[in-house]
Formats: sequence, C-alpha cells, structure tokens
Amino acid sequence: MDLRFLEEKFIQRTNKEVMKYIDRPLPAVVDEVKEKIEEGMASMDAGRALLWAIIRKEDKQYLGDVGYWRIDEEHGFGEIGYSLHPDHWRKGYMSEAFSVLLPYAFQKWGCIALRPTSM
Repeated sequence: MDLRFLEEKFIQRTNKEVMKYIDRPLPAVVDEVKEKIEEGMASMDAGRALLWAIIRKEDKQYLGDVGYWRIDEEHGFGEIGYSLHPDHWRKGYMSEAFSVLLPYAFQKWGCIALRPTSM
C-alpha cells in the first residue's frame, strides 16, 4: 500500500458502512488518510506490517486493501484484516485475497495464530 490511491482510500474511509466496524472516527480531510497510509508504510519498513492495495485486474481500479499488522515474528502472531468499499462487497474479492494471504502467513511466514480485525 502506498500513496498512489490516496483519493480512493479517502472516499472509502469516509463511507460510514466501511467504517462501521473500524475503531476510529471518519477522517475529516484527506491528510488524515495520508498520515495513516504513511504510518502503515513505516510499519512495513520496520517489519511490523505487510499491506497491499486490492486492484481489479480488468481496469486497475482500487477496491480496498488487505494485510497483516502488529506482526510478532518471535511468537508467530499477527493481525489480519481488510477494508473494501461497499460497491465491491459480495463479489469474491476478499475470498480471492484471503486464499493467498492465509497460506502465506502459515506456510511461508511461519505464523501460528492470526487475529482478525478491521483495518
């Protein structure tokens, strides 16, 4: 995840349905979303997160994001979550994303437990 999709992410994060289960207030300005993306990028640089944008193959449209954070490699623990705009719910995008993310966590990363949370 990076700043290429900042505007799309802002639209997503200001949607009340998207934010219903995410424990933070709706952003008032795009800079608040930019700050969160930058925090995520810093966590990736520090090895505490792996975050990806979900892009539709056909038209390269940003749909949402998915990833791990609060990674504790020593104990094999992390959190996994996603955020997806309601226009893209119930279309199989998250099933496809999780079919890759879960095996990666358990087989390649060596994770023994993941806690699901909202991003």
